[in-house]
Amino acid sequence: MKKETQEAPSAKGTWKLSIPGYREDQTTCQIYNFYTNGDVVFIEAGEPEGGRALLRIRMRFPANIANKMYFYGEDGTPAPPLLSVLRGSTSMSYISKSREGHITFEDFNYANGTLRAKANFSFIDHEHPEKKVYQAIMEVDAEGMIEK
Repeated sequence: MKKETQEAPSAKGTWKLSIPGYREDQTTCQIYNFYTNGDVVFIEAGEPEGGRALLRIRMRFPANIANKMYFYGEDGTPAPPLLSVLRGSTSMSYISKSREGHITFEDFNYANGTLRAKANFSFIDHEHPEKKVYQAIMEVDAEGMIEK
């Protein structure tokens, strides 16, 4: 893993999201932040600019996390990702349900600065008149984590 000395961002990879009923196509976001302070790992991704509302997603988890499955809401489990949509200059964050879904860290390697994980989580669309709940299915493949 590199210290934050390089001028160009080191984070690379994709964060794929499928949200049946919310968006009919799979969305591939590009990782643009992947760093640690030594205790917590932070990762963020977003859709490339393209004319429609842009999805942004971020997550944090303990730097000493073990490679295994975790159910959200259990002791020692990371919180579900936070999803937001950017429309013009307005950002709308969606509330993830804290006790629904799971995440599997298939291969998080702190020393190499890499992450492969799969998960599903539910979030509330508070813009929908009935505050509809959607399930998001995600897959993260990232490299280039730096220490800040």
